[in-house]
Amino acid sequence: TGDVVRRLSDGTIEFIGRADDQVKIRGYRIELKEVETVLLSVNGIQEAVVLAVSEGGLPELCAYYKADSGLKGSELRKRLSETLPSHMIPAYFVQVDRIPLTANGKTDKNALPKPGVSQTAQIASALPETELEEKLCRIWKQTLGTDTLGIDDNFFDYGGHSLKGMMLLANIQAELDKTVPLKALFEQPTVRLLAAYIEKSAVSEGYRMITPADSADAYPLSSAQKRMYVLNQLDRETISYNMPSVLLMEGEVNISRLQEALNQMINRHESLRTSFIDQKGQPMQKIAEQADIDLHIFEAADEEKADLIIQAFIKPFDLSAAPLIRAALVRLNEKKHLLLLDMHHIIADGVSRSMLVKELAHLYKGGSLPSPNLHYKDFAVWQNEPGQAERMKDHERYWLSAFSGELPELNLPTDFPRPPVQSFKGQSVRFRAGRETEKAVRELMESSGATLHMV
Repeated sequence: TGDVVRRLSDGTIEFIGRADDQVKIRGYRIELKEVETVLLSVNGIQEAVVLAVSEGGLPELCAYYKADSGLKGSELRKRLSETLPSHMIPAYFVQVDRIPLTANGKTDKNALPKPGVSQTAQIASALPETELEEKLCRIWKQTLGTDTLGIDDNFFDYGGHSLKGMMLLANIQAELDKTVPLKALFEQPTVRLLAAYIEKSAVSEGYRMITPADSADAYPLSSAQKRMYVLNQLDRETISYNMPSVLLMEGEVNISRLQEALNQMINRHESLRTSFIDQKGQPMQKIAEQADIDLHIFEAADEEKADLIIQAFIKPFDLSAAPLIRAALVRLNEKKHLLLLDMHHIIADGVSRSMLVKELAHLYKGGSLPSPNLHYKDFAVWQNEPGQAERMKDHERYWLSAFSGELPELNLPTDFPRPPVQSFKGQSVRFRAGRETEKAVRELMESSGATLHMV
């Protein structure tokens, strides 16, 4: 099954982990070996390896392959789509002369070339016919990271999802001064259809850039921050909103340079120097002028010891004490270390984390980065402006109206009563669906205009 277990003295089987490489792409857990196996079954491919790469801050699958002929990515995508679901189809296909290996016989990931927009697995459909379609094509290519896109290509077939959809609509509003709801993108997922929608239905609300907030001792919280702040006040010992990462560092590590790179990163981003206080009954955020982080060093003789260190590393944050990020380095041997990072969700999200890791690697190598023009507190201040507050009142009135009168009871069977305080204790259940189920799911997707992730 790919599960690693051990039998205890009493005969019990204890689950330890997975033997294969598992990654998470847009909420889906994917076994890379499964994709590699299907890729190797394609006639003409001699070697193949599939990795998760982070392009534009979002992880995507990239297939590297050695073939006896010039197999194009678009052809491979078509072959793989006959067997694999859409979320397991690589976004990039890179043909190489050979798959590089380390001295231990493992894939040398650092020696593989980075994918570029020319290696996306797509063939463009029809070319733009109007000026609006031409502008939309350019915005779509920029958002999706591809240079082969036609006006009849489906946004969601090109790796688009709700997060990229929001980025696309923000870019459309910035460049075309047209406000398009996300629902319209799901209903009109091609450039041709969306262009027709914009000409007929989209409105101009006047695009205004968020500007840096005036300097102050404290700033208001965004809606998302308020929610997490309140939940933290209910249970200050929770780690449910911790965002831990364990990064493997191979080769010799310069600890002083790593410490310096961490501090450079923290002092570059205000959110990493932010703490949260109660000011006259209102939660506010304060930003320290400068903050440093202690890089704790640990030694681990084996994986079991490393696991114990990782478990002890993840602990509750005090939101009133910045920085709300901590780091540690676990030394496995002279040329193998684990970099542990943990931060609270109130200062970052999944996209931020992947961008921070890329920045940290760049700074560690001695690179420099320009200062950001905007920080998260600037968005929080904008969201609390009177105009935005009035828009939120409109939302409030809508939902109060929608839920007025007698509310229907949720008719779902549950094993146990819901506790007064959310516990976050749960379990993952893995199973495979048959072809009939897959066919029914795809029919439901097409009839309801939903993505596989939504179903």
